[in-house]
Amino acid sequence: MEPRLLNQAAFEVVGLEILTTPASSDMPMLWTRFVPRMPEIAATGDDPFSYGVMGRLAGKEARFEYLACLKARPGSVVPAGMVRKTIPAGTYAVFETPFSRIAQAFEQIFRVWLPQATGQRVPASLFYERYAEDFNPHDPEARLTIHIPFEPSAAQA
Repeated sequence: MEPRLLNQAAFEVVGLEILTTPASSDMPMLWTRFVPRMPEIAATGDDPFSYGVMGRLAGKEARFEYLACLKARPGSVVPAGMVRKTIPAGTYAVFETPFSRIAQAFEQIFRVWLPQATGQRVPASLFYERYAEDFNPHDPEARLTIHIPFEPSAAQA
């Protein structure tokens, strides 16, 4: 599994957030709550994707914040019960995977690819999944991308 590197501008997302653990059933349940509320978000209009944004909690490796969200217009109103986060600008390693293999993809990224990569994951940064507008969670072959903030070595940059 080899990624492509993407230089990305910062952007804001708005959505519903939970505290969870890897492969928890909480995440699909969060999406079930979030999808009907998507029209409440002042989306940018130029981005037909939805996002699953993750951030590790310091000292709590097994738990993380997970945000089901859309890219939002900067400064737009945050609907009740939702939160806003900024995805930082930078270089991201982008991996494509079918939905049915998302858990294996994360395992491959964090246990195989990152330890062998020429460069390093940017510590304490948010990483995210990106789902196309026509994404169908009932289709095991539906494609998504995983974006990991990454600082390539000087030779790779």
